[in-house]
Parts: sequence; structure tokens; C-alpha cells
Amino acid sequence: MTYVYVPSDITKANPNIAINTAAYSLATMEIEETKHSAVLTVSGQVVSIGDIIPWTDESGNKLGFVPVAFEIDQKIKDEIANSNLGRGEEFTIHLGGVYEGGVFFLHGFEPQFEIGEDIILHIGYDQNGPKFADGGIYFIELGKYGKYKVVDNMAYNEKFNKGIPAYKALNKSR
Repeated sequence: MTYVYVPSDITKANPNIAINTAAYSLATMEIEETKHSAVLTVSGQVVSIGDIIPWTDESGNKLGFVPVAFEIDQKIKDEIANSNLGRGEEFTIHLGGVYEGGVFFLHGFEPQFEIGEDIILHIGYDQNGPKFADGGIYFIELGKYGKYKVVDNMAYNEKFNKGIPAYKALNKSR
């Protein structure tokens, strides 16, 4: 049976999220172009999608972040200071968005997730945003093009909708 790529739908886990459909694309970039800023590359499974964390930036803009936790299966790259991340441990990234008219809209370039989904992620770090537990925020490099849905050892995303071997997707940020 051939898998037909269907993007994930984060609203299944959190109906309080609306998706910003504004055109914004990083599709011309490759993860290899940003590999110097990827601090973590892993495969794993999504275990939770949390509630929106409101945040107001220094300009007074009403923003928010959605925490997405996953359990690590395999780690290819880890440049996080003092990291001891290993198989079976949970790690959380945050997806950004904005409040408009009292509704939280996930940025259109952010990847979406579903609980139980097998994934490959290329993760970056920003110490200038909101201060979470480690003093910064972990995000997906290249947004939805740095997240892959894994099905039968093939990795799929918006750019690779026909799939590439999972090991190739996993090694892109080395």
C-alpha cells in the first residue's frame, strides 16, 4: 500500500488553535543551509500538545506558544550544553503564534503535530524569546520543512510529500 501524505492537524489535540493561512514559505531553503543553527536532530513520537502559553513581547504584541512534547527514539545531533538526552526521554518544543481578535492563530510556517505521530525534527534554539525552563525557546528549524512525519521508514513533509528515506531526513543537519 502506498502512503499518501496528509499534513498533520494540531486542532485535533487543541481546538483552541486556529491556523494562520497567510502565505509564508521557507520552501526554497534546505535544512543543510541552516544545519549550523540546528542544536538537536531527533526521531521520536509526539506524546502531548499543551495549552497555549500567552506572552506579550517588548512591543506589546499579544503572542503565544503551544508546547509540543515528544519522546526521543533516536538522537543524531545534540549541541545543547550539558545535555544528557537519550532514548525514552521527553523533550518539548514551542510553536509560535499571535492573538488576533481574541483568537490564537498558529503561524502559517509552523509545523503541525498530532499525538502519537512518529516524527523527525531539526530543532533550533532562541535565547531572546520568552524564558521557558532553560532560559529560551526550542523551535523547529525551517518551520514545517524541518519536521517530518515518518511512515514505514519514509519521511514526509510539505516539501517531500512523496517521501524520502527516514535516515536521509534524519541526517540532513549533520
